[in-house]
Amino acid sequence: MKPYIEKRGMVIVTDEANLMDPIMFTKKLLDFKAEIDTMIDYSFNNDMKFQKGRDDSFTTFMITSKILPQHLAAYSDNELKVGLKGLSNTEVD
Repeated sequence: MKPYIEKRGMVIVTDEANLMDPIMFTKKLLDFKAEIDTMIDYSFNNDMKFQKGRDDSFTTFMITSKILPQHLAAYSDNELKVGLKGLSNTEVD
C-alpha cells in the first residue's frame, strides 16, 4: 500500500496545475488523505500497521515539495478568513 500512496501523492505535489493554486493543492491533499483514511478504516479495521504505513508514505512524498509549507499556510489563512466572514467580534472572540 505504501508505494500506491507515495505514487498518487507525488502526482499531486508535482502537478504544475496544483502548484499554481494553493487552495486546490491543499484540498487535493486533504481529499486524498481522507480517501486513504476511509480505506484503512473500512478495509483494514484501522490496523496500526496500515496507519503507520500511511503516515510514512505521506511524509515521504510531502517532504519532496518545497512549496508545501507556503501552500498550507495560504490554505489555513483562507479558511480562517472565509470561516470568520459575517461573524461579529463577540462570536470571533
